Amino acid sequence: METRMKDEVIVMIMKLRFMQGLAAGALALLAVPCAMAEVSPAEVAERVVADSPPLLVDVRGNDDYRDGHIPGAINIPGEVLSSRSLPRDREIVLYGDGLGRVLAEDYAEGLRGGRTARVLRGGLAAWESADLPVTGSRGMRRESVPGITYQRLLDAQASGVTLVDLRESEVSEGGGAVPLGAEDSGEETLTDLASVFPDADIVRPGGAASGQAVPLSGAGEDAARPLSEVEPDEQLLVLIDRGDGKAEETARQLRASGNRRVVVLVGGETILRHKGRPGLERLSTPVSPVDAQQLEQGGDGE
Repeated sequence: METRMKDEVIVMIMKLRFMQGLAAGALALLAVPCAMAEVSPAEVAERVVADSPPLLVDVRGNDDYRDGHIPGAINIPGEVLSSRSLPRDREIVLYGDGLGRVLAEDYAEGLRGGRTARVLRGGLAAWESADLPVTGSRGMRRESVPGITYQRLLDAQASGVTLVDLRESEVSEGGGAVPLGAEDSGEETLTDLASVFPDADIVRPGGAASGQAVPLSGAGEDAARPLSEVEPDEQLLVLIDRGDGKAEETARQLRASGNRRVVVLVGGETILRHKGRPGLERLSTPVSPVDAQQLEQGGDGE
């Protein structure tokens, strides 16, 4: 009798330790950040013509979808995606605009039925940059350069963003950016981009002849290359100027060269100094045409 009781106690202790081990393992898994499953535009293009193509879901708004989308994709805005039923026998691939304004990553988990979708890397902008087909008549009209607001950039900075500093600045000894000639003129110091957007890469174009991008912080040595060579499915280029139109001009040049993942920070240096607070249209600092257009459309132009 005593031996059997001892055996039962041992079994109970073993079960308890086993359950503790399971609990510890579960907590460890929760503590490890899960990498979002991404798929490149080239891979999606190959698979949509295969025998078992994935279901492409455009999570942008209805108007953006009507303006142009990947052929065969359905439109379910991200805000309502979790309440919709999706086919269980097909792989789901979500895509947003690729411009930092509608992030498919925000909706890839928590789908109805506990499903998890993959995400098109670089969104629609990277798809277009790869010269892949899009519905609509984008080439029939002069398009405006897309803008991104201060708050949206704060939210998107960790999702493969490179800030392109076009504010005609040089780097001070302390690492901050200061205007050329500021030491003599007493001009106000430019905003330190690295302190505002610590998760983004930051580059400054070099001489006009070379077209080189000189790393300022976080970008690494491989960032010192022409901006035209940046892979659209890897990095979103956000151009920042001083309200003098340089960001818009550079954006048009890059987009004309085939890179569609280029946006302009609405408000430029002025909105940085005011930390994204509204009222930019009442400030005396010059506002470029693209900034004014984005402001009239309500910030992001969505």
